[in-house]
Amino acid sequence: MKTDYDIIISGGGLAGLTAAIIFAKHDFKTLCVDIQKTEDALNADNDGRTTAISYGSKQLLTLGGLWDGMAKDACPIKDIHIKDSSAPTLLTFLSKEVNGKTFGWIVDNLELRQHLIRSAQKTKNLDHMDGTAATDFEFHNDYAAITTSTGKRYTGKLLIGADGRNSTVRNALDISCKAWDYGQTAIVFMAYHDKPHDNIAVEHFRADGPFAILPMTDAPDSTHRSSVVWSEHGDSAFMNASDTVFRAAVQERFGDYFGTVTKTSKRFAYPLRYMHADRYIGTRCALIAEAAHAMHPIAGQGLNMSLRDVAAIIELCHDARAIGIDFGSPEILEKYERWRKKDNRMMGIATDALNRLFSNKIPGVKALRNFGLELVRLTKPAKKMFMHQAMGQMGDLPSLIRGEKL
Repeated sequence: MKTDYDIIISGGGLAGLTAAIIFAKHDFKTLCVDIQKTEDALNADNDGRTTAISYGSKQLLTLGGLWDGMAKDACPIKDIHIKDSSAPTLLTFLSKEVNGKTFGWIVDNLELRQHLIRSAQKTKNLDHMDGTAATDFEFHNDYAAITTSTGKRYTGKLLIGADGRNSTVRNALDISCKAWDYGQTAIVFMAYHDKPHDNIAVEHFRADGPFAILPMTDAPDSTHRSSVVWSEHGDSAFMNASDTVFRAAVQERFGDYFGTVTKTSKRFAYPLRYMHADRYIGTRCALIAEAAHAMHPIAGQGLNMSLRDVAAIIELCHDARAIGIDFGSPEILEKYERWRKKDNRMMGIATDALNRLFSNKIPGVKALRNFGLELVRLTKPAKKMFMHQAMGQMGDLPSLIRGEKL
């Protein structure tokens, strides 16, 4: 049947809006239903969160015509230092070891979302319906339909659920999940320091949880700064500590990196949780990003895995249409699920294992961890594999992640 749209996307977050823009640029008539009003998003207060964009994800954003607009706000990661507790640096990933390539970029989430919204406003074939929720769903053999909070109904050949961890699309499909809380809270904030970070990211594994220092572009007044993700078991008492006490604790964890921490920004706290959907698809429907999976931020791969979902579903739909196959058919959706479910599960298991291995005080485990990291340091193939994994260049990658046009 003739539908209002080729693609309907429920959810206008980072992954959903990226998918909508790139689908539209590949000549799919697309509707993105976004619960947040554009005016509110463009004037929102910073929530402290930043995102690591891997080398592979940057390829997708470049080919989607999105990277140039956000590049000035993105800080490159040239080197990565990995530490365990108070030990010296145990493992380093250096740009020169991967032919001078950048491992990734750190971008402020708010700036990234605002850039995507502005891009969506200029994109042909895309209707970005802001301030609107999809409240009801229909799944038919030859089309899907949504009814919005405004009471209007829209049909599409394929519905994509990109509406987050509490996905209404996933619930409408009655898809169950495996999920658990880590009992950890991530404190996120900006740290200002008197020495430049030299584009170094530090992952400091501590018994209470990982402490990540991520390079950011300098502040408008040229002050050096880094984004910090500080994970602790339970509700961290540091959330309510005085600025003096908090800054002292941050300085202790920074150690000799980047000199004196001169101040810290407002703190935000986020509980950490694992989730993985038992299925990624339904009739005329596919789940992407955190509607399908959520993982520990220990390796900074959350959005990058979501963008692999985006690249995979776009490639499959594009290639199916090119040879006259219905891109919303079970055949195409099953390919998508096989392609992405295993990859996401493996990354989720890996980040879960890393967190459990490093965030504990079990006697003897530290020595075992140090031995494993030292083994990776001394074994060039293993180290190279981990470096390419950090860059988002391992596994069965979609063409757009490899930097190849469709």
